[in-house]
Amino acid sequence: MSAPVPADATPTPTPTPTPISSPSLTASDGADPAAPVVGQAMRFAVVGTLSTGLHFVIFSLLDLWWGNAQAANIAALVLSTVANTAANRSWTFGVTGREGVARHQLQGFVLFLITWAATAGGLAVLHQIRPNAGTLLNLVALTVATGISMVLRFLAMRYWVFKAA
Repeated sequence: MSAPVPADATPTPTPTPTPISSPSLTASDGADPAAPVVGQAMRFAVVGTLSTGLHFVIFSLLDLWWGNAQAANIAALVLSTVANTAANRSWTFGVTGREGVARHQLQGFVLFLITWAATAGGLAVLHQIRPNAGTLLNLVALTVATGISMVLRFLAMRYWVFKAA
């Protein structure tokens, strides 16, 4: 038999166990912590694909017109880099407003040097192997080199150019 409980006594609450979670494994709102990076990478890929298309169209026209693949490449890269940096700034990394535009474009041109070095190197290697390579083979070499530089550009834009975004 249990002892009688006085009328003025309040029941003692039973403690509830608190689940243990690691902030590095779960986000406080339940979202996947990799989601922002994945979203940025997907938007970066879309912008990169469109910019590469622009680069290739300008390159093809200038290569046919000038007959100089290296000159056509650098001119096409300069033009497509400005568009690429602006699109990545606003859409991929969500940076709005005029503040930092010039700095971001300048940093974009530093990254342009990486892309230019990769694409110029790819064209140089191709022209050592096939001195009379046409526009189609030039585009194949540019595609491979652009793919390599794309990974470096994403990491640099995410962690250097737009790190505060």
